[in-house]
Amino acid sequence: MASTYYSYQAPPLKHYQMSLERIDKFISEIYFTDVNLQSRLLAKHVAPTTLSHFKADGRFDFKLAQCAEYEPVEVGYNFGPIWSSHWFKVNFQVPKDFVSGLSEDEEVLFYWDTCTEATIWDENTSAPIGAFSCAEPHGNVRDYIPVTNQLKSSTSLSFLIEVACNKVLGEGKGSFIGPPDDSVSYTIRKCRLSVRNSKVKALIRDLQLLHDIAKELKDEERGFTALYVANEIINLLQLEDADASNRALSLSSQFFAEGNGAGQHVIHAVGHCHMDCAWLWPYDETKRKCSRSWSATLELMDRYPEWTFACSSAQQYKWVQTLYPGLFQRIKQSVASGRFIPVGGSWVEMDGYLPSGESMCRQMLFGQKYFIENFGIQCTEFWLPDTFGYSAQLPQIIQHFGMTRFFTQKISWNLFNKFPHHTFFWKGLDGSKVLSHFAPGDSYHMEAKVGEFVKTIRNFEDKGRSCKSIFLFGHGDGGQGPTEDMLENLKRLKDVNGLPRVKLSTPGEFFSSIEQTDLQNLCTWSGELYLEMHNGTYTTQSKIKWYNRRCESLLHTLEFLGTLCYVSNLREYPFKELDAIWESVLLNQFHDVLPGSSVEIANIDARNIYAQALSSGTTLLTDLLHTLSTENSAHEVGNAPTHLPTVVNSLGWSRTEVVAVEHTPCVEQKDSEGNSYCLVTVCGYSVSPCTPCIEYHPVTVRQTSFADGSGETIIMSNNKIYAEIDRAGCLTVLKYVLDPISQTYSRNLLSGNANQFTLYDDIPLFWDAWDVMDYHQETRRCLTEVLTSAIVKEEGPLRCSVEVTLKISNSSHIKQLIILEAKSSCIKVECNVEWNENRKFLKVEFPLDIVSDHVTYESQFGHIRRPTHRNTSWDSAKYEVCCQKWMDLSDYSSGVAILNDCKYGCSVTQYSTLSLSLLRAPKSPDPTADMGSHQFTYAILPHGGSIQDSGVIQSAAALNTPLIVMDEVPKVAASSLFTTDQPSVVIDTVKLSEDSRETGSRCVIIRCYESFGGSCEATLSLSPNYTMSSAKECNGLEREIEDLKIKQHSFTASFGPFKVKTFKILF
Repeated sequence: MASTYYSYQAPPLKHYQMSLERIDKFISEIYFTDVNLQSRLLAKHVAPTTLSHFKADGRFDFKLAQCAEYEPVEVGYNFGPIWSSHWFKVNFQVPKDFVSGLSEDEEVLFYWDTCTEATIWDENTSAPIGAFSCAEPHGNVRDYIPVTNQLKSSTSLSFLIEVACNKVLGEGKGSFIGPPDDSVSYTIRKCRLSVRNSKVKALIRDLQLLHDIAKELKDEERGFTALYVANEIINLLQLEDADASNRALSLSSQFFAEGNGAGQHVIHAVGHCHMDCAWLWPYDETKRKCSRSWSATLELMDRYPEWTFACSSAQQYKWVQTLYPGLFQRIKQSVASGRFIPVGGSWVEMDGYLPSGESMCRQMLFGQKYFIENFGIQCTEFWLPDTFGYSAQLPQIIQHFGMTRFFTQKISWNLFNKFPHHTFFWKGLDGSKVLSHFAPGDSYHMEAKVGEFVKTIRNFEDKGRSCKSIFLFGHGDGGQGPTEDMLENLKRLKDVNGLPRVKLSTPGEFFSSIEQTDLQNLCTWSGELYLEMHNGTYTTQSKIKWYNRRCESLLHTLEFLGTLCYVSNLREYPFKELDAIWESVLLNQFHDVLPGSSVEIANIDARNIYAQALSSGTTLLTDLLHTLSTENSAHEVGNAPTHLPTVVNSLGWSRTEVVAVEHTPCVEQKDSEGNSYCLVTVCGYSVSPCTPCIEYHPVTVRQTSFADGSGETIIMSNNKIYAEIDRAGCLTVLKYVLDPISQTYSRNLLSGNANQFTLYDDIPLFWDAWDVMDYHQETRRCLTEVLTSAIVKEEGPLRCSVEVTLKISNSSHIKQLIILEAKSSCIKVECNVEWNENRKFLKVEFPLDIVSDHVTYESQFGHIRRPTHRNTSWDSAKYEVCCQKWMDLSDYSSGVAILNDCKYGCSVTQYSTLSLSLLRAPKSPDPTADMGSHQFTYAILPHGGSIQDSGVIQSAAALNTPLIVMDEVPKVAASSLFTTDQPSVVIDTVKLSEDSRETGSRCVIIRCYESFGGSCEATLSLSPNYTMSSAKECNGLEREIEDLKIKQHSFTASFGPFKVKTFKILF
C-alpha cells in the first residue's frame, strides 16, 4: 500500500512536528498566503456597482426597509452602536465573461463581512434566505453564500441585507461574559463577488483532516500514514503540473476510503444550532437569530440533502411563525420530509431546578401541544443540553408527557467529579426510568473536526456496554448551525480506518439503535443530576426569582377559580388569558433567564414580562372573584358590616390562619392601616364565608431584661411555639409545644444564634453570575451591627411582631419584621433589604442542636435528601444546593424546617447549620444584578416527629399561596371542590382540560402527587354540589389511560412514593 501512496521521492525519515507544521502552513490563512494553497483558492473578483445604507429605528421592519431612503456608502464604512439595526442594499452588474469563463471547478461566491450577524432577504418572497455571522475572537465566521446558479440566468445581482450590531456571543467588554461594550462600532470589511476553485477548496479540507489525524493519532500507525500522505500531496502540488490537483485528490480519497471493521464505535452525527432564548443578548435578538440560523440551515439543506437538523424549543418556532411566516412554511415542508426535526417537547429549554413541578409540566404540555398542532409530531426525546442541574423528578415528568429518552451534556462541566456514564438509565424520585445519553464529546456545537471524534471515542465511559454516541455539529446561538465545511468533513470521515465510524443520523435513530441492542447492558443512575458548577444561579437576580414564584402561585389560583366559575356555569374558562400568562412565565424560565445569568437588557425584558404577566393575572383574578361573588349592599350606603368577609383558599386542605380584613363584625386587633385581624378557618379549594375562630390561645409577646443587666430579650409564644429574640433579631431559644394545655415545651432546638445574617466574599474564578466557589465559606462574617434594636410592633392577641434593622455595610441594610400569629406553627420573618454591594453573598443561618446525616429539601412534586457531611468528593461538591419552598433538618424526635417564599439557594454547614441564600452581587454579565430594594419572607418551623407528620409541606405551600379575602358574598356553595382522604396526597392543580377548548366538554383536570414518599390508596372526592359523570386517569398530555370506578362523588387511585398522577373528570 505504501508504494501506492508515495510516487514522489521522499526522505526515509521525517521529523514529525516539522512535517505537521509544514502541512499547517501550507493551508494557513495567516502565514505564507501569497505562495501556499490559499493563494490558489480565489481568483477573479467583482466589486459592487452600488452599495447603500439605511439605519432602522428598531428590529423587524423589512417592509419599511424596502421603501426606505438609502444613502450611498463604500467598503470601509463604519456604523453602530451595539444592538442597533442597519440595512444595506448591494447591487452587482457582472461582466458577461466573468460567468461565461468559469470552468466546472469554479463557483462564484458573494462575500460579506461586517463582523456582525446579518440576514439576507429575498425581496420577492419577503423571507430570509441566508445569513452571515461573526463570533470573533472565537473563530466562527460565516462570510459568504454561493451565487453561481443566480448568475446563470442574470448578470445582475441584488441583495438586501439586515445587519444586527452584535456578534454571535454579544459584545462583552473585557471578556465575552462581560457587560456589553457600548463603545463598539462596526465596519464593512468585505463586499464582493469572488470565484472560488472547488478543487483547491477540497484539497485544503483534505489536508486539514490529514493534519488533524496525524496530530491526534501521533503515536499510532494511522497518524504516521496521514502525515506521509499529506506530505506527499504538498510535494505533488509544488509541481508545475496541470494534473497535480487531481493526483493529490486521488491520494487523499484513497486514504479516506480505507474503512474500519464492523465493530468500530459508531457516531451518530446530527445537525444542530443550540439557541439560547436570551443570554448575552435580549429576546428580540434571538428572534432574528432564529431566522438567520434556520434560513441558513435550509439553504445548506438544498445543497446537501443527506443530513438532518434537530431543533428544540416550541417558543422559538412560534416566534418564527409569527415574524417570518414565509420561512416558517419552508420549515414545515422540511419537517414533513423528515429533515428538520423538532426535539425536546418543551416550550423552551428551561432551568432544571428552579421551576415548580407544575411549571415543568406546562413546559412539556405547551411544547408537545405546539409540535403536535403545527407539525403532527410528538417528541420522544427530552432535550436539555445546557441547564445547570437536573431535578430528580424529571424522569417521571418526562415520561408523563410521552417521552422516554433524555439528552444532555452539561454534567461534563463538573468541577469535582467525572460523571461515570454516557449512555445509561436515569432513575427518578418515584422510580421512573428514562434512557439517557450524554454526548461524550462534551459539547452540543461540534465542528466535525478530527479531534472531536477522537475525544468522543476516548471519553466514552460505557465501552463494552454500548458502541454508539451522539455528535451534535453546528455553531450555536446565532452562528447559523452546520456549515459547508462540517458537512464536507463528515462526508470524508464516514468510515476512515483509525477513527470511529460516522453516520449522518437523527436523535430518534440513535436512541432506537440503543433500544434494539444495548438496553440489557446499561447501568442506572438514581436521583438528581447535580451540576458541580453554576450553583450561584440558585440566587442571582433575586427579583426575577421573586416574580417567578409569585406568578406560579397566581396561576395556580387563577386556574382553580376559572374552573370553579366554569363548572358553576358563571362564565367561560379563560383559556386565552391563562395561555398568555403561562407562555410569559414559561419563556422566562429559560435556563439563562430564571437563573440570572443574562445581560442587563435581557433581565430588564424578563422583569417587564413578569410584571405584565402579574398585572394581567391580577386583573383576571379580580374578574374571577367578582364573577364568583355578589357585592354587599350594606357597604354601598356606608352602613356597618352585617356579614363576614369571603375567603378564597386555593390549596387542597383546610387552613386556619390570621387574615387582615377591611370590614368584619368581629374586631379583636387592628393593623397599622386600620384593617382588622381575623382568625379564620376555611376548607380547601373553596370560596367561602370565613368562619372566625372564637376559641384560641392568644399569641403573647413580652420584653424582659437579664438579671445581670447585660441586655434584653423578647419572648414570643402561642400554643405551638416558644421563642426568645435578642436585640439584633437573632433567635436564641426555639421550642415547640409538647402539650398546649399544660404549656410544656420541647428542648431548645438551637445550638447558637439563629436567624443570624452572614456576609461572604463572593469572587468566583470566572463565571461571575453563575458560580459560588467553595472557598467563599472561608470568608464568613456575622452581621452584628444593629441600626435599630428589636422593638415590639404588635402585641396580639392574634398577631405579634418585632422589628429590627441591621447594618450590612455603609450602603446596605436589612429591616426585618419577625411575626408570630395565633395557631401558627412557624415564625415568619418579613425582610426589606437595601442592597448595594460588590461581589458579596448574603445568607441567613440557623445552627440547630440536631444530629442527622442528611437534610431534606423540597423538590418538584416531592423531596430529596442530601448529606450533611462531606465524606466523599461527591458530598463535598454539594456545598450550595437548590430547593423549592422548604428544607428541613430532623432527627427521630424533632426537627426544624426553613420555609421561603421566593428563595432557592441553600446549604448546610458544620453538619447541622442550615443556611438560606438571600442575595448575591455579581458584576458580569449584568453589573446591576440584585442592586436595589428587595422584599422577601422566610419562616422557621420547629416540630416534633417527622416531616410528614409536622405540616411542613402544607405550611410552606400556605406561605407561598396566602388566603384571599374579599368583602363580598360568594355565589357558590361553601364546600371544597376537591378533597382527598390521604394527607400524603396533594391535589396540586385544578384546571379545565385542553380538549374542552374545542369540544366544550365539562372536563376538569386534577393533578395530584404523593408527597410523603410512601405508597397509599387515596380516595379523591368532588363536592356534593356537583355531579361527577366519569373519571379517568390520563397522562400529562391528557390522553386517557384508564377508566376509574366512581362511587357517589369520588374515586380511588393507587399512588407510589412521589408518584404524579393526572385525572380527567367529566362534570
